[in-house]
Amino acid sequence: GAIRHLTITGNRVEQNRLGFSEALVLNGNVKHFRVTKNVVRDNDNIGIDLIGHEGIAQSKKDDYVREGVVSENRVYRTSSYGNPAYGKEYSAAGIYVDGGKNLTIEKNLIEASDIGIEVTSEHAGRYAEDVIVRQNDLRQNVYTGIAIGGYDTKRGGTKRVRIEQNQLIGNDTKGLEGGQLLVQHDVHDNTIIGNTFDGSLSVAHYFKTSSGNQFEKNTFKHTKRFMWRDASYKTEQSFLKAVRKVEGR
Repeated sequence: GAIRHLTITGNRVEQNRLGFSEALVLNGNVKHFRVTKNVVRDNDNIGIDLIGHEGIAQSKKDDYVREGVVSENRVYRTSSYGNPAYGKEYSAAGIYVDGGKNLTIEKNLIEASDIGIEVTSEHAGRYAEDVIVRQNDLRQNVYTGIAIGGYDTKRGGTKRVRIEQNQLIGNDTKGLEGGQLLVQHDVHDNTIIGNTFDGSLSVAHYFKTSSGNQFEKNTFKHTKRFMWRDASYKTEQSFLKAVRKVEGR
């Protein structure tokens, strides 16, 4: 069965002990939905999760969340640290797209979580695709503000995501080298445009499985370092030149 035209709005989802589960989850054959104006806080795993490719839907081709909007939510203190399923890992995102497609994530405030917004797929050869991440406010998150790509080479990745006009301020609070934007494994044709990055490590990228990614019209404040394909750059100019050279854009 499919779920269509779902609205989840104005709820408080707080202080849940989740183990491997997540706080507010849409999984499988779900489309045309809105998740708006919820407060999600103090949960010990992912806050709002849009999932695909877990074998939930009857048909494989429909087994992912799509064509929906997650907007104007406030997500605070989402952390897997101390969750018995994760131990001492800071791996929980405030908003997580895991293999979803054709989604808009906009005007959310995410603070003091492990990762602000993460857009990828955990399944090798699968992708989060055609997602807009726009006008979100990501502050003081522990590992990184926005993450795209698989966390290791056994995962899937991220294609055609537009990261636009977000404020990423003071993320990577524990100096875990996630920076303001963390670019991971298998990322292609993503556009990062008109964002403000405020922090000493702006962009962190330690993999070499990328192509067609581009940065345009971003503002970098208090930045001392950029990483791209595991190489370090001290200036915006040298970083952008390197990205243009290796990404083929």
